[in-house]
Amino acid sequence: MDSHQIDEKILRLINNEISEQDFCELREWLRNDPEALIYYCTFVSDYIALRKQTESEFDIRDDILSDPEVWAALSLEEKTAETVSVARETIPHERDSYRPVIICREPRKINKFSLYSSIFSAAAMLLVISYVLLNPRTSGDVATLVDSINVKWSDSSNIIDKGSRVFTDQGQYSFAQGILKMDFDEGVRVLIEGPAEYEVTGRSEIRLHSGRLYAQVTDAAESFTVATKQSKIIDMGTEFGVQAEVSGNTEVHVYKGKVSLLSKGDSSVDMTQGQAKRVTEDDGRIVDITLQNNKFVRDINSKSRYIWRGQNAVLLTDLLAGGIFDSSPDGIEINPVTGKHVIHGSYVSGILRRSGAEYHLSESPFIDGTFVPQGQHVQTISSTNLTWQSPQTSGSLYYNLSDQKTIYDVTSEQYYPLSLKLDSQETSSLLFHPNMGITLDLDRIREKIPTLQIQRFRVDCGVSFSTRNALSKIYPDSRHIPDDENPSVDFVVLLDGKVCKELIGINLETGIYTVDVEISPTIRFLTLVSTDGNQSTKYDWFILSDPVLEITAKN
Repeated sequence: MDSHQIDEKILRLINNEISEQDFCELREWLRNDPEALIYYCTFVSDYIALRKQTESEFDIRDDILSDPEVWAALSLEEKTAETVSVARETIPHERDSYRPVIICREPRKINKFSLYSSIFSAAAMLLVISYVLLNPRTSGDVATLVDSINVKWSDSSNIIDKGSRVFTDQGQYSFAQGILKMDFDEGVRVLIEGPAEYEVTGRSEIRLHSGRLYAQVTDAAESFTVATKQSKIIDMGTEFGVQAEVSGNTEVHVYKGKVSLLSKGDSSVDMTQGQAKRVTEDDGRIVDITLQNNKFVRDINSKSRYIWRGQNAVLLTDLLAGGIFDSSPDGIEINPVTGKHVIHGSYVSGILRRSGAEYHLSESPFIDGTFVPQGQHVQTISSTNLTWQSPQTSGSLYYNLSDQKTIYDVTSEQYYPLSLKLDSQETSSLLFHPNMGITLDLDRIREKIPTLQIQRFRVDCGVSFSTRNALSKIYPDSRHIPDDENPSVDFVVLLDGKVCKELIGINLETGIYTVDVEISPTIRFLTLVSTDGNQSTKYDWFILSDPVLEITAKN
């Protein structure tokens, strides 16, 4: 470049009018020409002097000059830059008559110290270069609104429809409720949960005035910045959540990778996976807080109506109630004889019934069907006519499948808690009393969670500890308990009709079993069966404690 082109580019940079191509050329010139930096510093220094003389305002944004990220970048450049040998002769340059007059300087010897002095005497413009290099501003469309659920916009004149492009010059958006999902062209996915106010300010930058935001930055993205009233969060290929309160407080939770948190209180900190921080509104201090795994919405699907907050498991109780991550407030009671949900009270009560070998299709979203195992019978266990050879059973059923935590025993006329341990803190459990079988359709579940995959089925199981208390009320001398009334349960887990786990003779003495079964993506049906070993079912209070399908995000 000749001197005239250089001067033009520097002036356009000062006035924030430089194009991306010109900026790249100017940057390469400064990097590759040993004398370019001196020329650039001299030009800027003289320009500032002339502006001061005319009492004009030098057009540099305050937030750039005070941005600790920019200073950190400049400091890194200083530490890592190679030593430059600088020739003593001056750079010849000519200026047209309409160009600003530049004060000519005599050639002088430049050592490393004076070189750094020249750099910092023109720090303002070097910061502009650093800032533009690290955070290039882009106008035009930079992202796409790919999905939304239940969004209620605060201003009817400022609405984005699903599938619309998002522009940087569209200003601030506000919505009172709902969730948005945006994909930035640079390789960043953002979910915002209302009530929220935000604006897209660049191809890799968003300003969150209030609300919750979750960002997933792919390896293809160079970086992503979330700005709030009190802070900036700069991310490099990771996943994190930001909550911006109307008061000004900001929370940052890092779920993967690393981010840099910069506070307007002139402090900064690097955060890694598992950490969470709050930036206080009053003084901009950064303080530690506890990471909350399910605080932010990480994915949505308006078609299947599912909202995922990072849960690593789907509760079986939720699925049986017809939900994915939210169970019915009325609880669950299913009659395996019919496959239908039935009205229930605040406790489980039973009645002796017998059933045929029929497979009963279910109207529930995720239950394929139910059945009552009949002794040594080839039992149908799916809507696709998969079969299983049932062991010998009494063929009778006493209690329904239920998630209630209390059971009523007619013989002792008392209520008993249903759990595996006396001090149990179980969040969900099922009374899976023999004889019953239930088959779940995993493909229906997968349709509701298209970005997640099912990995395994896990459950702790055993006979409720309170069974012993009930039997002691009826038979004070435990030696007189009839053999057929002593608890004894067999439990079988099948995948697509094939037995993958079988527990025989579960009773009060065998304790608690943990079942852990891997589920491949090709498996459609998960079948659970409890049988009584051809004995009485009366006190077989068999419990499935915290039964879950473990899930993970698809790669």
